Amino acid sequence: MIKGCLGKITAIFAAVFIIVAIITGVLYGGYLYIKRDMQAQLYIKDEELSDRAEKYIDISDIPEEYKLTKVLDVTGVMVVIAEYIPNGQKMGIISPGWVAKFKEQDVLNGSLEKKINNYLAKIENEKLQVNIKNIEQKHSFNALNQTVPYLESDFSVLSKGRLTGRYRGIIAVVKNSATDKNNLVISYNETGKYEPAIADKFFKNVKFHE
Repeated sequence: MIKGCLGKITAIFAAVFIIVAIITGVLYGGYLYIKRDMQAQLYIKDEELSDRAEKYIDISDIPEEYKLTKVLDVTGVMVVIAEYIPNGQKMGIISPGWVAKFKEQDVLNGSLEKKINNYLAKIENEKLQVNIKNIEQKHSFNALNQTVPYLESDFSVLSKGRLTGRYRGIIAVVKNSATDKNNLVISYNETGKYEPAIADKFFKNVKFHE
């Protein structure tokens, strides 16, 4: 399902929430409706991507070397994914909606790691496995006009038991004061290619609408 919805490992953390949302959406809204909705969202023009993203966050100051690649709203789970064109690093902002609730304190006390692993467990099967390791708690960085702690870790993805990629990335919790809800921010790249400065520059130049 990840391959069909988001392409190869496009924001694996985002995929966790999207898939859980789709499963619930299928149960309550019907498979055909969800399928049509996903198809309509995945194949849209760049200008429509920007319009969709602007409903969620202010992207007017994003530097030109960053490009929006996915903007999805699946049964209340909102995801904006961008890519740093020179090296392919991904950045994402996720509103989990009703699927999950997160707090900044979760980063500090280990709860975020447990919650992510719980949601990964919901989608793991013989076709897809995600292994997270070497989790490090970092002090803070600036994202969406906030200074927040974050986790940095390595993770690998296996498809049908075969390794398809090794990655390094970060995840943090930020608050959208306009909606009074917490959101996740993520960034990752292939092992050895992840650069913190790329994530810093992106997240400093986006903000929630007031």
